[in-house]
Amino acid sequence: MERHMIKNLLDVARGNTPPDRIINNGKLINVFTNSIEEKNCTILIKDGFIVSIEAYEAMKYGNVETIDAQGLY
Repeated sequence: MERHMIKNLLDVARGNTPPDRIINNGKLINVFTNSIEEKNCTILIKDGFIVSIEAYEAMKYGNVETIDAQGLY
């Protein structure tokens, strides 16, 4: 991965730059622990990469595409 791409992803993870897409309210299946994260998760995506998975609602970024995954895995 090129240096500028890593910088762009880190800027989103730090909250300095908006992501391309946000997925809110979904439940996450953890394939490493074979468990389901019961808290609703927020996933930030930039340039096709998952930048952050958190158990809170993401900040509002204006015109960023937001997908409501309520009740979905």
